[in-house]
Amino acid sequence: MKRQPLKITCIGATIVACLLVAYILGAVQSYHRITSRASVKCVGVEAYTKQLELLTDLDWGILTPGQMVNYSFYLKNISNVPVTVNCSTSDWNPPNASQFITFTWTHKNETLAVDQVVECTFYLYVSHNISGIRDFAFDITLKGEG
Repeated sequence: MKRQPLKITCIGATIVACLLVAYILGAVQSYHRITSRASVKCVGVEAYTKQLELLTDLDWGILTPGQMVNYSFYLKNISNVPVTVNCSTSDWNPPNASQFITFTWTHKNETLAVDQVVECTFYLYVSHNISGIRDFAFDITLKGEG
């Protein structure tokens, strides 16, 4: 039974020694704090209607084969850096609608300055050869890269 207190004493002495070393090392260290500041690059664009409302959906109406329609809107760089704007379509419904319907727009790959607003136009052309499609839908994505 006498050896057990000896183990506790050795463990206690080891802990005290470790604490003493940590205190001494802490006393000889110094600290220098550096405050850093930065701006996060925010890249984005927004589209607005002619009534200056956020453009979230677009109804092209009833179209006939061979018809071209357009929709004008405002595009704004909401980033804190200049951005190049690209446009793409996706999720065509029905999927084969994109074979008969052509979507284009103005300002392809144009670079917009911070807070710059430009008037743009989407164009939609329905082929004379369209068949089997009564209704269609697709998503338009405007992407600003800077």
